[in-house]
Amino acid sequence: MNGDAQRLQELETRSMYQEVTIAQLSDLVAEQENRIRWLEESLRAMAGRVKEMADGKGDNNLPHERPPHY
Repeated sequence: MNGDAQRLQELETRSMYQEVTIAQLSDLVAEQENRIRWLEESLRAMAGRVKEMADGKGDNNLPHERPPHY
């Protein structure tokens, strides 16, 4: 019976560590999802600005001269 009690204790301990690991992984996935959303929004905004600049609608204050290092 003592062996069964020890085995049960080991299984419960393993289960506890697995629950902690799953919770940590869940938090990490949620954080990554938020970062991916932010990156997608930033990419859309930048793509829109590039398109505006290509169409000549954007703030194009860049001079059309060669930089001094040329």
